[in-house]
Amino acid sequence: MKPRAIVIVASLLLAACSGANTVPIQSGDKCTRCRRPISDLRVAGEVVDADGHAFKFRTAGCMAKWLKEHPLEGAHVFVVDYPTSRLVKASGAIFVPTMMGEGPERALDYTAYALNEGAKDAAAREKTNPMKWDEVLAKATL
Repeated sequence: MKPRAIVIVASLLLAACSGANTVPIQSGDKCTRCRRPISDLRVAGEVVDADGHAFKFRTAGCMAKWLKEHPLEGAHVFVVDYPTSRLVKASGAIFVPTMMGEGPERALDYTAYALNEGAKDAAAREKTNPMKWDEVLAKATL
């Protein structure tokens, strides 16, 4: 089997094992928590509940706040990998605290990385420390 075919098969197997079917996040979709439009798809997130219903979020921080208010048993939590724009499981991603937005809307949020090296580089640029998903959840304030 060719290396490219192996990667494709491995990707399909990983997607099948996740047990959740994600719904594509589109620019302009409304965030489940704050109802603001999702404009930067590279920082979006999605929760798929046990019934397969998808909840879309404008940022990982917004998603973490919503999950604190609405803990869902058996839900699958995904974030967009900042460099590739692909959905990855939040539990395996590395998060970098980052200032986002403009003017009065500027606030601390997170970029997510599937690979540790990308997270380390981003954290160095932001002068902060990478975090795991459980730390993002713990820091979420309502």
